[in-house]
Amino acid sequence: MPDGSSRQRHRASRLTDEALRLLEERVARVWSDMGHEGRVTRAGRAALLGVSISTASRIFARAGNDRSVLRQSFHSVGLPWNDAYCEIMTLQEADVAPVSGPSLRKLFRRSSSAWALAVATAALAVTGGFVALKSGAAEQGPRLTVLNHEGRMAYNRGDQDAALRLAADAQRLARELCSADGLAEALRLEGDALAAKGDLEAAIAKFQESLPIWRTFEQKRGLSMVLESLGVAKARLGNLDEAEEHFKESLGVLRDIEPQSEPPYVLRWLGSIAALRGNTTAARVWFDRAAHLIADQPKQAMQIDIKALRGMTLCLDGSHDQALKEISSCLEHWEAREHPRWIANTLVQRSTVLVASGRHEEARSDLERAHVLYAEANDTRGAALTAQWLQAPDLGAYDPVRQIENFF
Repeated sequence: MPDGSSRQRHRASRLTDEALRLLEERVARVWSDMGHEGRVTRAGRAALLGVSISTASRIFARAGNDRSVLRQSFHSVGLPWNDAYCEIMTLQEADVAPVSGPSLRKLFRRSSSAWALAVATAALAVTGGFVALKSGAAEQGPRLTVLNHEGRMAYNRGDQDAALRLAADAQRLARELCSADGLAEALRLEGDALAAKGDLEAAIAKFQESLPIWRTFEQKRGLSMVLESLGVAKARLGNLDEAEEHFKESLGVLRDIEPQSEPPYVLRWLGSIAALRGNTTAARVWFDRAAHLIADQPKQAMQIDIKALRGMTLCLDGSHDQALKEISSCLEHWEAREHPRWIANTLVQRSTVLVASGRHEEARSDLERAHVLYAEANDTRGAALTAQWLQAPDLGAYDPVRQIENFF
């Protein structure tokens, strides 16, 4: 029998040109979806495939590997395998990697600088050192990506309970894998879902928990997004000065990445801050800049949101009929998509315009409907606020919280 230190040899296989293209495209897409900047690194590519760096290099160079290694690399990034994807090589054409993956030891190395690579399937210590993956853990990496992605999709469709469950699962797996950016993204997801349910204080705590992770590992896109979420939550609690600081920092972080570009979502919120401070002219400038950046996407959710914010700005200036027309158009958009929380938000906005126009009964009807929809969406804050407004003796009395909700 051969001794245990010898390497077992197998018929060499390599990916076909078509299979290699499929794998390259999938790896690049997963890398981008995880929020990483620039090209996929060699270490990141290997972690995504669940193999060593040298084996990943052999795969992409179409050098010899065992068929099982090629099959594993496809499965690790969620691609279906077909035996037609590989072609047999002679042993004279290429050396073959062993079937089993590398045994990776967990290594802790303290460092005063955070030089570790942050990829969702690589293991990163939040304290600023690098921790290599334990043997076999890399194969679970794509599952962490899927959990965060599915959680984000649940959040976008308004299913916040599902988003919270998926965020909790993602956090557990991220800690198991020591994946810093996977954990940071799961914390941001939990914060966004909590904010959507109206628990702003808890949401802020989650955003603040994720902030040092994004900063330590210099994940600028993730940092920019969590700063935006933190700003919105603080604005909704009335902390406009702090919110503005977060929005401006978010804008600055993104400009560090792409100096010539502007993020429309941050510009939109800066417009809301200006409107709430009474500077409707500046607000329109921010809104127009944001809308211009997505002018080719007329049905995009942010475009509809900006249209509603313009409507609220018109209301502040006394143009109630035009404001009502703009916001009613937005309401039709959300009703067609059956998104309860956004329908409720827009009903609250329209009720404000109706009150300003002296149409209190119609406004009350909109608030009553919004209250029901908030309750259905498990938005406890929205349900409580609409109930409070409906019980007020004077529906038209100025309420700063309601005004903030109209813009955030």
